[in-house]
Amino acid sequence: MNVICRDMGVSVDIERHIADLVERQSPVAVDGRIALDMFPDLKVFQDPQGSNRWCSPSATPLASKCFVMTDLEGRVWMLPYVEERGIIVHSDPGAICVGRLVDAGFGTTPEPGWEEVMAAFHPNALRQAREYLIARPPVMW
Repeated sequence: MNVICRDMGVSVDIERHIADLVERQSPVAVDGRIALDMFPDLKVFQDPQGSNRWCSPSATPLASKCFVMTDLEGRVWMLPYVEERGIIVHSDPGAICVGRLVDAGFGTTPEPGWEEVMAAFHPNALRQAREYLIARPPVMW
């Protein structure tokens, strides 16, 4: 299976990360503290565009919505998440590559095996990924 799942690849001390956010007076620090209370296994991952996001293994089965994102290499990523009390916490892994943008044409070529990986997530997240790919069939020039 060639499906790529993305996480930060680096262990981040979540307490230290939140303390750094507090020190910088970031409004995200409050969200981090609330998210940590809701999901004690909270972690941080870096999305395909380089932004840090909250993620949690225990959020994975609850992650019923998805952000869609592409990276500079033309990969299409689904970022499953759950929203609790206005705070977004992503699944773990936080991003799943479901396809690639077509180079000579338009649409998205599905990544082999993406459905098997997404099957571990909430059925709504799988449905959203499927609908995204169905609406953007690959068309080559």
